[in-house]
Amino acid sequence: MVRINLLPWREQARKAKRIRFGILLGIFLLFTLFIIICAHIYVDSLIAAQQERLDYLQSEIDLEQGTLGTLKVENKKKLSLESQLGFVMNLRARGLQAIHLFDALTNSIPSALTLEKIERQGNIINLTGKAQSDMEITLFMKNLFNQHYFNQPVLTDISTRKNGNVEERYFHLKLVQQE
Repeated sequence: MVRINLLPWREQARKAKRIRFGILLGIFLLFTLFIIICAHIYVDSLIAAQQERLDYLQSEIDLEQGTLGTLKVENKKKLSLESQLGFVMNLRARGLQAIHLFDALTNSIPSALTLEKIERQGNIINLTGKAQSDMEITLFMKNLFNQHYFNQPVLTDISTRKNGNVEERYFHLKLVQQE
């Protein structure tokens, strides 16, 4: 029998298979590297686009924060002006109340009655005066009640003093002013 040595041929086949395997392995590694690079570029572009959106949103937020700060300052100015206006209106109303008070008092005072003292504490008005008779005081109280600017007047004190030949009636009257 003849012996054929197939060993060199087998070695060449193995060498060809190794080369083919190395080439396929290299191609596979290059393809994998290409896919990784493409995925990296895609993810970087997504991150960059998201960062642009975030930067845009941040700039809009900063712009709105500036507008909000301006609005807060203007709101403080508005509240300050409203409080000043309220003070002026309250002052005006108080001035008008004083005018109404003196107008109502002058229209209610009979000719034989004089007021010596007017005190006001809030809506309570204390009047001190003198009259020639009790009838003058009664007429004064009735006139005050008819003014509809005061509640029912309350006579807190009445006394009689002689001043020469004339008797004078001194009185203290309490009024509650309506608002």
